Amino acid sequence: MKSILIGYFPKKTAAKPETLNAPNVKMICSASDCISEAPEGWIDRWKHNDFFLYNSIEMAGLILKKTDDKDNYDITTVRLLNFDFLVTS
Repeated sequence: MKSILIGYFPKKTAAKPETLNAPNVKMICSASDCISEAPEGWIDRWKHNDFFLYNSIEMAGLILKKTDDKDNYDITTVRLLNFDFLVTS
């Protein structure tokens, strides 16, 4: 299965919520903002691509320059999996 690089994004890696019953999970990096926060105001800077990601690690890092707690963010790589469905009847 091929994957296609679609961009990079800075996210806060969060500690496992106490309500999550998964003993082997220590940290979570989620694509949504409900667990892993994105930098405040990132979208207003209009530096993202059509996938709402950044085209380079450097560009994703520039978004963190205006963030006070930039050491709490990790820059994640986002890939799109390309696969076909075969529907039979």
